[in-house]
Amino acid sequence: TMACEDIMYFNMTPASYQLSNVEVEFRHALSWINVVLVKEANTPNDAKITVNSVTFTDVIPAGNATVNNSGVNAANEIKWMAHGTAKPVVVSEDGGHILAKGNTTPLAKQPLFIPQGMTTLVVNYTIASTDGSQFTETKTLPLSGLVAGHSAWKPGKKYTYTITIGTTEILIDPEVAEWEPVNIPVAI
Repeated sequence: TMACEDIMYFNMTPASYQLSNVEVEFRHALSWINVVLVKEANTPNDAKITVNSVTFTDVIPAGNATVNNSGVNAANEIKWMAHGTAKPVVVSEDGGHILAKGNTTPLAKQPLFIPQGMTTLVVNYTIASTDGSQFTETKTLPLSGLVAGHSAWKPGKKYTYTITIGTTEILIDPEVAEWEPVNIPVAI
């Protein structure tokens, strides 16, 4: 598994070179990933859906970052070069998640990824009936392009993937949100 420690940075400004208290705006340097599981509303009550595993494929675990302070706004954002051997990242807990109709199940593991090209999400689930019959299926869901303008995980963004599973289909609903900036006075 990947460590879930955030990396933050702030841009240098003329005021930040002063030898006094300076207010700086810290920014999140990584991408926050969240997965939410939902049982489809029209699923029969006696259908038991268990999500066995949720895995992001080919996630690059490391990178080098650079902040260019010579520009304004977007030019001051952090730029990443991801490197290392790509690995799968499992965000589900051992034992699986039984989905209840009307409830959402946010997964406890919410990894922070080095910003990089989006990979795919692999969901393995089992649907069982009260008569003892069941089947298990694995679905691979490509993430790139699900949200316009997002083919890569960007720094300072929270990506929430809501996966809705029923007896006839599996749907994914992505959402991208900003992390709120944090203003902290720093004594230099």
